[in-house]
Amino acid sequence: MKPFASILQRLAGLSWSTHALPLMLDRGARIVGLLLAMAVTGSGIVLGLSFLFLLNDDPIPDELAVLVLPAGMAFLLCLPLLLRQIHWRGTAHTLLQPGLWRAERKWRRREKERQALEHARILRLASDPATANYAAALRRGEYWSDEAIEYDRDPTLLVTDAAIRSIEQAMREAGISLRRGLGATLTAHCRVDQARLYAQFPPGGRYHYTDDFHFDRPHDPGEAVIISAAGTSYIHVTHPRTGKDAPIFPR
Repeated sequence: MKPFASILQRLAGLSWSTHALPLMLDRGARIVGLLLAMAVTGSGIVLGLSFLFLLNDDPIPDELAVLVLPAGMAFLLCLPLLLRQIHWRGTAHTLLQPGLWRAERKWRRREKERQALEHARILRLASDPATANYAAALRRGEYWSDEAIEYDRDPTLLVTDAAIRSIEQAMREAGISLRRGLGATLTAHCRVDQARLYAQFPPGGRYHYTDDFHFDRPHDPGEAVIISAAGTSYIHVTHPRTGKDAPIFPR
């Protein structure tokens, strides 16, 4: 069995590590799934034709009769594997290695626990009239962390570092819609007038504004963002090319 599994492993281009758990069908899984489907289809045709001969009380031709037994074995072996792959959306190595199957089940159990906690959180937010709108947003698929909700509800809360805190405060006082992300990262619904920004909040080497910022995707269109010199605080703003209806800051 090990040599056979090794051949399928090379075919799928996958390693035997139990730490990697790709749940979506990758190229190797699609190849294995295609081979299983071909085996099931071919053996099914042989068995179906044989059954038709028997149904019409005709003898099965010798050329077909010699294939009935191997076709039946292939059908019984490959059909459960194919159905399991379709049901679990598992990859080729998940089908072949029990350790990865156990890891997948563990991941699914943790995912169910996470979903249960998120459901309980939504119910808790929905039970309070002051936070019911966030529960509705979560049900729509929007992402709202507890920190983001706290920031949205408290207009006096500031999270950026000293370099751009005055800009954040001015945005909040001007009624600009601000959304908190991870840490000291904000998203502001406004376009920035760079000349006015630098005039009202002189950078002095403490921050800079750019509309061509690339975080980790250099080939994507640049983002408009205000960045502290230390790189610890970001205010993402509407890009001037795409947000013609967004308010201008500062006014």
